[in-house]
Amino acid sequence: MAAVGLSAFAAQIKLPSMQVGSRTYRSVTVLGFNATDVYFTHRGGISNAKLKFLSPELQQMFAYDEKASEEAERQQMEDNALFQQSVGAKAEVSFQQSRIAERRLEMTSDVNLSDPLSDKSPIGLPLPELKVVRWIGGKPETRERYQLVFLWAPWSKASIKYFPDVNALYGKFSKDVAFASLVSEDANDPEAEAGVRVDFPTGIDPSAKFLERLGITSLPQVVLADHNGVVRYIGHPAALTEKRMADIMEHFKKD
Repeated sequence: MAAVGLSAFAAQIKLPSMQVGSRTYRSVTVLGFNATDVYFTHRGGISNAKLKFLSPELQQMFAYDEKASEEAERQQMEDNALFQQSVGAKAEVSFQQSRIAERRLEMTSDVNLSDPLSDKSPIGLPLPELKVVRWIGGKPETRERYQLVFLWAPWSKASIKYFPDVNALYGKFSKDVAFASLVSEDANDPEAEAGVRVDFPTGIDPSAKFLERLGITSLPQVVLADHNGVVRYIGHPAALTEKRMADIMEHFKKD
């Protein structure tokens, strides 16, 4: 409702009755008025009425201007519409933020070290093509090399916790393995955002297609594919020790 403009004499206006359209108010005391409405008490309580519905005499008393009133009403409607849009947008943002928080909670895993092996497991199948919108640190050379992809997110504390371990694997196996980290959301500088040092390239994949094709539902995860691009390991980074990685590579070594 628009602010009520009180005049010096408004509070002194008392009317035995006031006709508004087909309705009659009794014992009226005017509280104030603006370009569109008059606000008053009456025998039945407190009300307001549009100036355009008053008699010409009362319109003159309240300095009614038809064009100014129409413009004010138009502005009020626009303001109300913008307000409703703002409320709706804030509600949508709040809902989306809640959904994102829930999703992130579901995807964050610091304790589940078991391999997600099931009838839908990608182990033994070709590694999906790793398409990214941008590489940080250059695109890794994967031809005829093992590939290790560390799947993480800058908001995931569990992901951040295991970066030193994955960096250590890189230091040990970088000669034979193409390392990459993957952030499956839009990010400008995820490493700076997370406060981590990544010793190998990071890819940005807002579509999250790579995760989807691998059936990954929690972070962090590590995927290891052999020199033929076949997935040989997928699981929590804590379970992929240097010894286990060496054993996998020895078992699936190139003939």
